[in-house]
Amino acid sequence: MNFFLLQHYISHLFTSGYKNGHGIHSPFAYAFFRNVLFNKTKTDNILVIKKVRKELLKSKVVLETSTAGEPSKVFKSKYRSVSGLVKHTATKERIGLILNNLVSFYNLKQAVELGTSVGLGAIYLASGNAGVKVQTIEYCRNTADFAGSVFKANNITNIQLFNNVFEAVFPEIMRLNNSVDMVYIDGNHNFNSTMYYFNLCKNFGKDHLIVVFDDIYWSSEMLNAWKTIIKDLRVTLSIDLFYCGIVFFNPELTKKHYKVKL
Repeated sequence: MNFFLLQHYISHLFTSGYKNGHGIHSPFAYAFFRNVLFNKTKTDNILVIKKVRKELLKSKVVLETSTAGEPSKVFKSKYRSVSGLVKHTATKERIGLILNNLVSFYNLKQAVELGTSVGLGAIYLASGNAGVKVQTIEYCRNTADFAGSVFKANNITNIQLFNNVFEAVFPEIMRLNNSVDMVYIDGNHNFNSTMYYFNLCKNFGKDHLIVVFDDIYWSSEMLNAWKTIIKDLRVTLSIDLFYCGIVFFNPELTKKHYKVKL
């Protein structure tokens, strides 16, 4: 953990709260805290994903990767082991469970992911309920091909995988489709890209859209983007989990921000 992350992590520990939803007065927010953030139920689907993660951690496969976004702070070479990607860049288990709970609790029907990596985030989303369709975008051809093989090996058929830069696919999804329920942004961790993706969500997303931003403390740029986003008038509920941030475009809510200790 670099100094920037460590400094803000310590600050988060002392300024966050609401463990298990204690102190939450809004019925909507309380239901979210209890049923999404702090619901640790291990369903059969979650146990299957846990098995997939363990298998990937044992993988001996090494991928030659390419990136269109921010350079890695962990990997110095373009050759990256699948096990290393799972450890350092793939969706972490605690965040994956939250993604799964979001899809399940709100019965979401369409989710979009920016940054497939080896596929774990998309699987968490796709396993949330039987009716959800997941569209996931990955720039690196070899990583996308590997993720596709993981989906196929585990008979996951409700994921549509795009191999392209986010900017070539995501704008079209948002402009042409008003049925997106949730967007999970896990790539291109810089201010301009993050704000571009957010503004697409803001300008073309429907009411009640949920947007999850991974790595909001990745850098000063990401933190500035997060601070700008939560001030936006379209955002009525925002949650800072340190590891990620979640915003709701729900016009029925009074604007509120929470810093939460998981």
